[in-house]
Amino acid sequence: MKRSYCLDTGVFINSWSKNYPIDLFPSVWDHLDKLCRDNTVFVADVVAEELFRQEDDVSQWLRDRSKIIIKKTQDDIFQMKEIVNQYPRLTSEGGTRSGADPWLIAFAFRRKATVVTEEQYSGRLNKPKIPDVCHDLELPHMNTIELLRVTGYRELARS
Repeated sequence: MKRSYCLDTGVFINSWSKNYPIDLFPSVWDHLDKLCRDNTVFVADVVAEELFRQEDDVSQWLRDRSKIIIKKTQDDIFQMKEIVNQYPRLTSEGGTRSGADPWLIAFAFRRKATVVTEEQYSGRLNKPKIPDVCHDLELPHMNTIELLRVTGYRELARS
């Protein structure tokens, strides 16, 4: 069975503005585009909405690939509520934590997908990050570099 990957907002934002700007690393974005066309990656609608709050080039890039955005179902809503009940500190009232985080995990969990996030594992479930909850749920997770590796990305040598 082909593995699928559920992408977090930070994958787009950090890759576009910090790690792999398209003007320097167009091949990374070509590879991500191929993953979109192959239905290897997907984005929860709530995560996409978070990205779309900014009208910029990276949000437009995702809008142009809107077929990878999956709308939430009743089962996703139920799963998200279970995650919030089990990990209430995953989101914070008035804090910097994203309300999309439990949705990201719920979508991946229901679809047996790997979560791709730039958040780092902290080992603390009393104030968990996405990788902490994934680890506790035995849900596979990785960062963007690992996604590029496992999906066969290779930078072409330039002369």
